[in-house]
Amino acid sequence: LVESRAEMIVLDVNLRGTMGFFDDNALAEALTGAQGRVRTTARFRAGGNAARELDLPLERFAALAPPVFVDSGADRDGIIRHYRTRLVHEGWVIDSLATAITPEPQIIDTSFHIDFGIDLDTIPRLPVSALLEAGDVSDMISGKVAIVGLGSFSAQNGALVPRYGMVPDTAVQLLA
Repeated sequence: LVESRAEMIVLDVNLRGTMGFFDDNALAEALTGAQGRVRTTARFRAGGNAARELDLPLERFAALAPPVFVDSGADRDGIIRHYRTRLVHEGWVIDSLATAITPEPQIIDTSFHIDFGIDLDTIPRLPVSALLEAGDVSDMISGKVAIVGLGSFSAQNGALVPRYGMVPDTAVQLLA
């Protein structure tokens, strides 16, 4: 994806633990080679006593690919209609995925409202196997944001939103 000149690559995968010495080193080397075009993800998870804890990638990876926030909070009725543009965690400001990929350089609002006019089915999704088989995918990827993660907008890590029902938090961020 880096060689295909993607504008940004978001790794929406669990990097909160080690994968093994050689795999960790290979990923760190790839992130270094991407020269700042890769972002990792942070999201809340339920902790002990129902407290929500922020899951961040390992510091080693976050230093090379700063995280974007992909979680969302529901309104009182349990439905998500907007989400934060950023959050502050232990003194660090973490932009939401939508904030990071928006072409507007300065966003002063504290939240995005979901744009229900966007059709999630129009957002291209390709299996990693198809990318590997295709070879040079510059014509599809160049200048675009590539999100590496779930291949479908299933309910895993889901959020309930009008029009779509259950969608993953990452998909909610794409509805800005």
